[in-house]
Amino acid sequence: KTDLRGNIIWTKYLPPEFHFCSIQQIKGDSLKVVGVPHGVSLSLYVTEMKDSTVGFVREYPLDSVLAGPVMPPLFSMNDATGELIIALTGEVNGKDVPSVLRIGGSGVADPLKSYDTGDSLGLDFMVRRFFPHNDGYILTGSSIRKSGSSIVNSYCLRLNSSLEKEWCTILSKPDTFLVVRGAIPEKNSTSVILYGSQTRTFMSNFQNSGIADLIGTLFTEIIDMNGDTSGEIKYRQYENMAHACKMIETTKGGYLLAATTNELADFYVVNSNRIYLLSLSDDRQEQWHRQFNGFSPFTAQTLSPAEDGGFLIGGYEHSGSFIYNMCLLKTDANGNIVTN
Repeated sequence: KTDLRGNIIWTKYLPPEFHFCSIQQIKGDSLKVVGVPHGVSLSLYVTEMKDSTVGFVREYPLDSVLAGPVMPPLFSMNDATGELIIALTGEVNGKDVPSVLRIGGSGVADPLKSYDTGDSLGLDFMVRRFFPHNDGYILTGSSIRKSGSSIVNSYCLRLNSSLEKEWCTILSKPDTFLVVRGAIPEKNSTSVILYGSQTRTFMSNFQNSGIADLIGTLFTEIIDMNGDTSGEIKYRQYENMAHACKMIETTKGGYLLAATTNELADFYVVNSNRIYLLSLSDDRQEQWHRQFNGFSPFTAQTLSPAEDGGFLIGGYEHSGSFIYNMCLLKTDANGNIVTN
């Protein structure tokens, strides 16, 4: 935890049950934490933190949960009832599929729900983004790289308020690897904006995880509430040299997309990483972009609006072989660094 200028207030190492986890602020200064201990786990764990104190850890046994640095369990919480809806990558009959676990306010979990994406190629899919939307939920993600696989597709899955599948759209292109990194609601619309990267070249050694991710050309695309896509836009400032991080709506109109750019398209070299911001209008046209260069390479992991109209970018610095430092960048509303 830091103050408004990035000065550390406290640091806490979480228990090993939360090796891959996601965290959200809930009531007051409390934090809800959902995670798993391994890349393949048989249980999911939930706890709350008050300041730097970790509370009671509750375990939820499951058949199998797949997780990693780009795909921790994700969740949405109802502050009024305490209900948790957790999206994760589960295993059903040897196939990895998007799944959802509902935990009531009393802490009792319903049976895990898993969803068939309808992909004709039989690909395994992971969950990359999850959020409530239009009296239901949206899940997006991409296929998991398997040994020898030469296909990377993505999906967008729509659930109703009862967590029943309404539709699932597979996003694919001939001879193209396509990763949807996330989605956000489109302004003044019931549709959703998908964002990610696409390329003809596979980024083969991302995070030592064996999980499909791309360093490619950034793009956005609209998907409506019938699951139909339209209006793809590619951003070619760093064609074949970027992978998307997170997109948010800005208070002054339009959107902001954070990404990591790289100099090479054929092989992932962390020494070439730079944090990148792309400002888009309401109709997703580029307004400006910023790239942040430093003495060391940086990778963007998250993006949030700041109370003063600027932005906060969280990520990490590669300061040596397998040595990483957390970093926080603060910009003004035009993407200029005011403190880092």
